[in-house]
Amino acid sequence: TFSVFNVHGLIPITVPSKVPYVSDHLLEHNQLFMAITETWLHNHKDGELHVDGFKFFHADRKRTKKSARGRFSGGVGCYVRSDLACTMEVMINFSNGVVELLGLYSKVRNLFIAVIYRQPDDSVGGHQSTDKELQVALDKLEHVISDLADSAPNVIFCGDFNIRNALWPGGSPTTKSSLSEKKLLQSVSNFTNKHFLSQHIINTPTHVDGGTLDLVFSNNQSLVHSYKTLIPLRSTSDHYVLEVKTPLFNNDINQEE
Repeated sequence: TFSVFNVHGLIPITVPSKVPYVSDHLLEHNQLFMAITETWLHNHKDGELHVDGFKFFHADRKRTKKSARGRFSGGVGCYVRSDLACTMEVMINFSNGVVELLGLYSKVRNLFIAVIYRQPDDSVGGHQSTDKELQVALDKLEHVISDLADSAPNVIFCGDFNIRNALWPGGSPTTKSSLSEKKLLQSVSNFTNKHFLSQHIINTPTHVDGGTLDLVFSNNQSLVHSYKTLIPLRSTSDHYVLEVKTPLFNNDINQEE
C-alpha cells in the first residue's frame, strides 16, 4: 500500500511533532511510500524527520515570511521505503510560493512518483493561487514525463489540489464551481488527458468539511486496486489519510498484466 496525507505541518510550533504518527502509520500498514503535503518545513534538521526503514524526500516552500500556522507553510514530501528509495532520483524539486511539486524516478523499478500541493487562493493576503500558478508546475511535470516517455514508466501523481467543488473521477465542475475552479479543473484535465492519467478517488471526502481535495492519478489502472480513508488523530490534521492498495512490487505488476 501507499498513502497520501495532508499532515498540516510535520513539525509545527504549537503542537508536538507529527513524525511519530507518520512513522507508526508507515510501519503498521507496511507502506511502500507516503506522499505528504503541507509539510511546513524550513531550516529543519534531518534527525527531526527520520523514520526507520524510510528515506524522506521533500520540496519546501520558497517564502521569506513565516506563517503564523507553523514554521513556514506549504511544502511536499515523500517517505519512501529504503529498498525503493535507494534507486530513486529526484527529477523535480519545485516551488513558486503557492504550489510545490516533487518528482521521484526509479529507473530500476521504472516508477515515477509526483507529489503536489496547491494552496487555496489567497489573493487578499498577497498569495494568488490560480490556474496560472498551477500551470507552471504542471509544465515542469510535463517536461519530465515527456523525457521519460521512451521508458514508459508507471506514473503515480498525487497530492492536495484544493479544488473543493468538482465531480470525480472525471473532474467535472459542479453548480457550485467558481470560474477559478473551472479553470483549475480544465488545466488538470488538459494535463492528465495528454498523459493518459486516470483519477482513482471517486467523490470521497478527504477533508473534515467535505470535498475531494486529495487526489491520486495513474497511467495504469492496475496500479490501484482499492483505497480507503482513515481518520487521523484530530490534533494531527483536518484531512483524512488516503490509503491506497497497490500490487506494485508485490510480485511485479508487469507480470500481473
